[in-house]
Amino acid sequence: MARDTIFISHATPQDNEFSIWIASRLEMLGYNTWIDKEGLLGGERFWPTIQKAIESSIKVLFVYSKNIVTHDGILKPGIENEIEYAKSIASQHGLQDFIIPLHIDESPYNLVIGLPNINHISFNDNWADGLKQLLKKLKRMLFLKSR
Repeated sequence: MARDTIFISHATPQDNEFSIWIASRLEMLGYNTWIDKEGLLGGERFWPTIQKAIESSIKVLFVYSKNIVTHDGILKPGIENEIEYAKSIASQHGLQDFIIPLHIDESPYNLVIGLPNINHISFNDNWADGLKQLLKKLKRMLFLKSR
């Protein structure tokens, strides 16, 4: 299976604005992206569609904000399902740095078990600066892959 898409996992609808922004910027630069706002149009069985999108992804961008947890501090089920499935795909195929957290607000780094030890790219001060850092990461990954 060809991996040619960047999957964007986010809390809907709270983080739609950022998710749509990052997807549009990446698409303008030639990357294929998948976000639920465009990938789920209506009538689909959404979990099989999401699983297929994750399976064909080169990276999963995890939009990390206070919106990923419930009022009780528990990871929202949809987000948890996407991240756990992405972890299983990464493990199964030996994919390095498959999940990249994009930290978009002042939320603590320990909202999610297992993600504080993954380096986050900060977007909370300036989205453009965060995008520059993400592009460096993607270019490095593509360069290493082509070697």
